Amino acid sequence: SEAEGEDADAEDEQANLSLAAMEQALKPQVLETLDRIARDYLTLQKMQTDRLSAALSERETFSANQEIDYLRLRKESGASPCGKRVVVIGGGNTAIDAARSARREGAAVTLLYRRSEAEMPAAAHEVDDARAEGVKFSFLVAPTRIVRANSRVHYVETQSMRLGEPDDAGRRRPIPVPGQMQQFPADTVIVAVSQSPGWHGCGEVFSEGNWLQAQDDGRLADGLWAGGDDRGPGIASGAIAQGRHAAESVHAELRDLPRPPQAPAMPRIDAGVVKTDYYAERQRATTARRSPEEWLSDPDAEISRTLTREQAADEAARCMSCGLCFDCRQCFMYCNAAGFSRFDATRPGHYFDLALEACEGCGKCIEVCPCGYLEVRETAS
Repeated sequence: SEAEGEDADAEDEQANLSLAAMEQALKPQVLETLDRIARDYLTLQKMQTDRLSAALSERETFSANQEIDYLRLRKESGASPCGKRVVVIGGGNTAIDAARSARREGAAVTLLYRRSEAEMPAAAHEVDDARAEGVKFSFLVAPTRIVRANSRVHYVETQSMRLGEPDDAGRRRPIPVPGQMQQFPADTVIVAVSQSPGWHGCGEVFSEGNWLQAQDDGRLADGLWAGGDDRGPGIASGAIAQGRHAAESVHAELRDLPRPPQAPAMPRIDAGVVKTDYYAERQRATTARRSPEEWLSDPDAEISRTLTREQAADEAARCMSCGLCFDCRQCFMYCNAAGFSRFDATRPGHYFDLALEACEGCGKCIEVCPCGYLEVRETAS
């Protein structure tokens, strides 16, 4: 009715007025805090490749990691000004990605790495797939210069290396072999080497070494957080987690809430704690793969296919529930009658209650627990 409509309009107007009043009350404090955070916010969008990348960065030379890079061009346009002979410098997953992408453009690709294949940080199966696609590898060579003819890349000159003693990271250090030089013909050079943050103008937050030393939630100082590659090399999921922790910490500060805990909710379960003999042996699911002959003929198609619904269910059934009760009932069966009682409402990890006053201290429940959920804990007397 018309009266009901007028009442609804009045309620909406009152709600809007309440929201406006709340906004006006909160705005000065929130904006002041946001302005302070914005003033101190550290942005490191550009990463500096090591000196090799800077020395080689000219026309027909791409960096696989920076702004105008080969992989981004491939992703955005599906093609790049790539020559017929491509040399990729590096030994990580980015180098493998660049080499395989160049092969999909029809180029003959050679990857140069200054250590042996055993020291390559790239995933072994990616290296095997690249080799199956025709990427050639040359190990124990370090580029020294790019030689050009008529302003075009002609070849890459390299210094032969041998492996010496391990470095601080545990990998054997490459040492030049005097007088042993090689040349690798190339039209295009893709540099995919290590990076470090560009710290120019960031002296107030810079710490010893190449990376920022932040707290667990990424806090560097009041109103200043950091996350991602500026805290050290890693994978994307780690950077996402750091961003989430920082966001939760910022939210808590703006709302005047306690600092959110960053420690994992559950303790780490070592492999030796889980009793694998209890579990039935189940083979890991394998995905079907297209034949190598198809990889380059249809370069945009996925090589590995996804699991079927049945395979996914079977794979989930292989879970050993490490550190979390999964209702195996071993403790219930081996304990005395009054020790364990089943909850009326159960959920994953929450099936039985232990009456400590009935416990005889024999430790049998811990001995037979297959997943490591039960453990000895000292309690205050």
